[in-house]
Amino acid sequence: MLVIATDVDNDLWEKARVKGPVFGREENLKAAIKMALADPEDTDANVMFKAIKIYDEVKKNEKDVEIVTLTGDKSMGVKASREIAKQLDKILKTHPSESCIVVSDGASDETIMHIIKSRMKIEGNIVVFVKQAKELEKTYFVILEKLKDPYYAKIIFGIPAIIILLLSLMFLFNIPWQYLGILTGTYLILKGFGVDEKMADVFSGLKVSKDRATNIVFLTAILALSLIALWMAYQAYNYGVGYGLIGLSLYAYTLDAFVLVFSWVLIILFGVKMVDAFIKKFKFEVLNNALYISVVLLSTMMIRVAGRWITNISPPYVSFGDFLFTIVVAGVAGYVSSYIIGVLKTEVIASTKLENKEVYDEEGSYVGKAAKLDEKNNELIIITLANKKQSIPISSIVEVTEKIVVKP
Repeated sequence: MLVIATDVDNDLWEKARVKGPVFGREENLKAAIKMALADPEDTDANVMFKAIKIYDEVKKNEKDVEIVTLTGDKSMGVKASREIAKQLDKILKTHPSESCIVVSDGASDETIMHIIKSRMKIEGNIVVFVKQAKELEKTYFVILEKLKDPYYAKIIFGIPAIIILLLSLMFLFNIPWQYLGILTGTYLILKGFGVDEKMADVFSGLKVSKDRATNIVFLTAILALSLIALWMAYQAYNYGVGYGLIGLSLYAYTLDAFVLVFSWVLIILFGVKMVDAFIKKFKFEVLNNALYISVVLLSTMMIRVAGRWITNISPPYVSFGDFLFTIVVAGVAGYVSSYIIGVLKTEVIASTKLENKEVYDEEGSYVGKAAKLDEKNNELIIITLANKKQSIPISSIVEVTEKIVVKP
């Protein structure tokens, strides 16, 4: 059995410079004392002390028990989940266990419990609440404490600061307020659906050279093109107003100008990733990025034709029939390209040596190790941590590099 203490935001490292995972009673005791001295008000030290207490109680009746503290990442979210999953997998490889007791302060419990439950049976989930003086329970003190945390400070101060700055710039340059709504809404969508973290992964994987300076120049060029796309949209908006466009026609005209430039930004991004994958001989990733480029091209074509049909202020003029024909052609082309790339992916998987590659899900959680490919049933057979065979459809594979990534 394992007694697991969790530190999702990795305060153990940020405040006490103790790196996780922390394994064993003595090491956990040392780390808890060091954490308590670094920040007596932090709950993570209390979680570790509670875990040690539970460990001692269980040890009286059960000899085969160990204690470990798993740490996440200060940015929370997917990064923290991936790090905890990675550390747990590391511990289970050296100290296999079928059950555990989880001790936490309640932060991100749902995500962490899902990761642990996928690997072992959870016999208990204990949440530690620190007893405080009555005055400290007031919201005022709680808010002050949260403001000291960089994660919350960025949200509480950073977002309002950006909105105020944008409002001031829009007032200064006489830019319509709707742009603020578009930017704010886009940000909330990206944040809410976790797209920002996926985009960060895309950018972090972009390397056109081993030279860091070259990569910085490349990313600067991408940023410059994105700013040009925004400027083109702003200029198009002003021209549209000059043409007498209003409402939907004005927005369609503006979007058309933005998409014209921004589509090239996406094509360059995926193109560079495709070249990088080709150099590294990651054929599966080459096909993935080829599919992304085709989606960008077809989507751009549909958006631009739709914009032309709505405005129709300059040639080439587009009729409703032309618009429908474009949608049908784009749909068919999208289906055909997706099918062809799907077939090529299957061939690549069949010709790639997958045995002994580690398999992870898209959240970064360890699933098992690839055993063999069942071409007859189009399935990948893996061996889980519990030493059991599990079949995964080939269609669920989303990445094949040094590791295999599958859909959950």
